[in-house]
Amino acid sequence: MEKLVYNYDVVVIGGGVAGVSAALASARSNKKTLLIESTYMVGGLATSGLVAFFLPIDDGEGHQISYGICEELFRLSILHGYEGNYPEAWLNNGTIEEKIKKRFDVQFNPHLFAILCEQKLVSEKVDLLYGCIIGSAVVEDGKIVKLIGHTRTQDVEVFASSFVDSTGDATICEKAGVPTNCAERGNVQTNWYYSIEDGKYNIHMMGSCDYVYSDGKEHTWFKGLDSNELTDVTVVGHRNIMEDFLKKGDGTDKYAIATISTIPELRMTRKFVGEEEMKKDENGLYKENSLGLITSWLTSGLNYELPAGCLYNKNVKNLYVAGRCISVFNDHMWDITRGIPACTVTGEASGYLAANFPDNSKIDIKKSQCDLSSRGVKIHLSELGL
Repeated sequence: MEKLVYNYDVVVIGGGVAGVSAALASARSNKKTLLIESTYMVGGLATSGLVAFFLPIDDGEGHQISYGICEELFRLSILHGYEGNYPEAWLNNGTIEEKIKKRFDVQFNPHLFAILCEQKLVSEKVDLLYGCIIGSAVVEDGKIVKLIGHTRTQDVEVFASSFVDSTGDATICEKAGVPTNCAERGNVQTNWYYSIEDGKYNIHMMGSCDYVYSDGKEHTWFKGLDSNELTDVTVVGHRNIMEDFLKKGDGTDKYAIATISTIPELRMTRKFVGEEEMKKDENGLYKENSLGLITSWLTSGLNYELPAGCLYNKNVKNLYVAGRCISVFNDHMWDITRGIPACTVTGEASGYLAANFPDNSKIDIKKSQCDLSSRGVKIHLSELGL
């Protein structure tokens, strides 16, 4: 069968919320943009993984921190209704006291959000390639010349001026020879699913994703990069779901499993090593090369400026990174930057850079800040009076 060949200005690999944001940012710079996703649904862990919680975009002290595409996707996620945690005060001009009491987060329907994101991408002329897995990267003179991959039936070659790795596992970085490292902690068995009980749609959050576990059980940690390990984890997860569901009896027309996660619910696997690393103790610190703002979903009052250097490594000049595999110092900061809001902020920044600076050694920070600001992004905490 004939090989598929693609030629684009910008190619984004990985269609989670970071990839969606990067692709939109690139397209809005009038660049021919392709988004490659290995599954057949965009949104990643937020949709296919059923972790349908748009974590806070505020600092817990009454200040919205993340703007731009981040807020745009937040509002898109509940365009046709929400499932829980509705931020009434934030969306309807509440008082600062009300905003402090309830953070700017929400629970959305993952399937609606996936389709809405797909429609948004198509409407803004982002091309999609589903079911494609990238196997290798050809690098010459410090630039990726092409990516080589395959779909279920065809070989694929992808050419572009620049690329964005939003795979979540720093897969393109690893294949292109950019330094990477793995999480010290890894991932714990997590199996979320939805059921229908007497006409009500319920989410079951089996397993946890945080540092602290209060169920008193022993949890098995896994790295999430070995295929055999992931297969075993998936089989165990399916068994756990079945056992949990059957506690209330066999399925009927009023009691049924509605959906299960179709991808492993991985949080932290592998990240790349960039020109800079974000650090947890840099809370509130001014960054001259900031391209956006990130807040902590774990702790109120922790706000960070996003330094451009944590999105690229000069060893490969036409590659940028977005989402949960950006360059951070340790697992503590990684826990903050893997959430949906941070992923969308880093996605918008990387997509913009890839579109406007196909050589990362020639980034014009002042121009980048001005352009992103014109798109509604807040660059420095001082803009918020912080």
